[in-house]
Amino acid sequence: MTPTIELLAKYTVEVTPLPEEDGGGYKAIYKELAFSASGYGPTPVDAVQDLAELAEDLYSDEPIANMPVPYSTMPSTDFSGRVTLRLTKSLHYRLDRLAEQEGVSLNALLNDILQSGATALESGSTFGAVKDATPMSEKKTA
Repeated sequence: MTPTIELLAKYTVEVTPLPEEDGGGYKAIYKELAFSASGYGPTPVDAVQDLAELAEDLYSDEPIANMPVPYSTMPSTDFSGRVTLRLTKSLHYRLDRLAEQEGVSLNALLNDILQSGATALESGSTFGAVKDATPMSEKKTA
């Protein structure tokens, strides 16, 4: 077993039921990895097993230094989970509209956005505005 796979075993797994209109079943994610890997199955156990198999394929060769720290190893007394954030009125409005479109609270949307950004930055990926904002329809293909 690689050190990265051993690290995955320490991650927090979140299992949620899927709506019946979408076929039902369950979805499992590692909270530390946001939504970069998801497992699915008819039961919670199957979803977690699918997640573990997928994560092993995706991350087995990933350097351990690029992986997020497991929540279970963080000192919980140092972080309350509360942050005061000031936004421009226009950004607040945009985020509120996005949350409404997604059917989630503004807090849940911000948490997902920040989690995705932190995961990208921790893995060495870029996060933020795209430098080449040329629409795909205007890009030349070879």
